[in-house]
Amino acid sequence: MIDIFIKSFDRPYYVERALKSIKQNISGKYKITLLDDGTNKKYLNKLKTLFPDINLQCSQNAISKSKEIDQYISNDLPIKTKGIPFDLWKESIAKASKNFVLLTDDTWIYNKINLDLLNNVMDNYKINSLKFLWLGNSNLVQGTEYHNIEGGIELIEPLVNNNVLNTFYGKLLLKNTFKIKSILIKMGGLNRNYRLKYYTLYTVGGAFFNKMYWLYLWQNAGASVNENMQLTKALEWYKNKSKTNYAKTNVECMRTSFSSSATNMFTNIKFNTYAYNYYLNEAWFKGELDSMDNYPKDISENTIVRILNKSNDERCKSENWKLWMHKFKQIYREQGCDVDYSNGGDG
Repeated sequence: MIDIFIKSFDRPYYVERALKSIKQNISGKYKITLLDDGTNKKYLNKLKTLFPDINLQCSQNAISKSKEIDQYISNDLPIKTKGIPFDLWKESIAKASKNFVLLTDDTWIYNKINLDLLNNVMDNYKINSLKFLWLGNSNLVQGTEYHNIEGGIELIEPLVNNNVLNTFYGKLLLKNTFKIKSILIKMGGLNRNYRLKYYTLYTVGGAFFNKMYWLYLWQNAGASVNENMQLTKALEWYKNKSKTNYAKTNVECMRTSFSSSATNMFTNIKFNTYAYNYYLNEAWFKGELDSMDNYPKDISENTIVRILNKSNDERCKSENWKLWMHKFKQIYREQGCDVDYSNGGDG
């Protein structure tokens, strides 16, 4: 039995989409566990009613986070409990199958995946991570060579110097010692995308992972995501485990949302993601939002505008949401990602 984990926080409308897409597209023997960090209990109960076969595990701070979100929505009280639920992730994955799939709540499957077949491929070729998602950005799966193998999989020979961590320059850039990376970027001496080739070795989700590899990457993680640390750990593994491999599916099997975020906000745009998600959550809970709206693309722009206009909340006006979405997408565009497959808006 292969484990599939979905990390979730306050977006049950996307969790349902992820679950439905798994049921539609993934074959094989698997079990699904939702790793939740603060979704309202009534939404979780609905998900359990819709999908009684899923397992639900909640973080230590899940209840307090959910209550703080409710208090913010109703009384504008500040949200104080923050940070990622690393302990929950680590404890759950440590007990998982040898290879496991990890998704985030705003991703969904849209191509067929034979999980039993891919699990055998993972073992036979000693694959550390098999990517289903790279946002149409070849820089995130860079290789000197690609080898087609069974199951519609490509092995990647990473375009990475396995001694980079031994160099003074590499240590400065990856760990940002003395903030040299920031200085070089500001002076124009370093492209902001200089690290992208290292992401062949690393991804937060949207992949089939070898458990020991994932645990090594995250062994010293704290309350916040530190991608410099994860990249450094990935390079250490790459250097010391030279007989292991990295891979991707021949075609992308997953998509993600650029119209929503759990917490990401911009100081110069009056748009609050907590309020936004509250109204979409409520619409979903009341049956006014179909989680598969516009699938396999993202939820349509017209649907979101309708819900936000009905809310009449100054914290998440539809015109400000469009400004937020444009800026959010632009961050990924500048890194070479294809963001315009999503909901057809802003393209």
